[in-house]
Amino acid sequence: MKKIHIFLTVLFLFMVGAFLFLGGGEDINGNGGDIDSENVDVEAGADSMLDMQGYYLDIPDGYDCVGGFTQGYRYLDAECELEQGDYMIISERGLAVTTVAGDSFASMYSSLLSHDINGFCEPFAGSEDIDLDAEHYICEHIDEGKNMLTIGIGKLFNNNQYAQHFEVHLQRELDSEIEDDDIDKLIDFLNKAIVIDWSDFEN
Repeated sequence: MKKIHIFLTVLFLFMVGAFLFLGGGEDINGNGGDIDSENVDVEAGADSMLDMQGYYLDIPDGYDCVGGFTQGYRYLDAECELEQGDYMIISERGLAVTTVAGDSFASMYSSLLSHDINGFCEPFAGSEDIDLDAEHYICEHIDEGKNMLTIGIGKLFNNNQYAQHFEVHLQRELDSEIEDDDIDKLIDFLNKAIVIDWSDFEN
């Protein structure tokens, strides 16, 4: 009987050790997958469509993108590098919700952003060039030592009471200023890459 107890104890310890060894490499957290993408090494899958939690990013020709829904339990911002270029495009994961109290999403939210970032935001006059059936704002600012050109994409819902929105950034190094045609590059990326069905957010 004593030998059976010893055998079961050794077997139990072996199983616990194997479980910890095989499962210990996975970084699981309790914050709903909200992880800083700078600290995570993600490889792009064979599929060219990234799930961005509310919309999809169809990776355009000429870009290498990582991020989106990865490793089975978390979403990361998509980071897209031009194969031959000197900038990066970052598409933020998920869609935020903003209550709209002003006359439109664009004017209200761009005003808020002007206080939150080191730059200036305004409703985007070239919205008709973007094929996303939404409203847009544009900002030029510096974030974490990078020059950023940002386009915000938002759609009003529930009789203009709230908006779903996200942002896409063209990023350059601090010693490389935003160029005049960067807005065209960012718009071209949006039209080719962003796939969204706004009806998914209607009540």
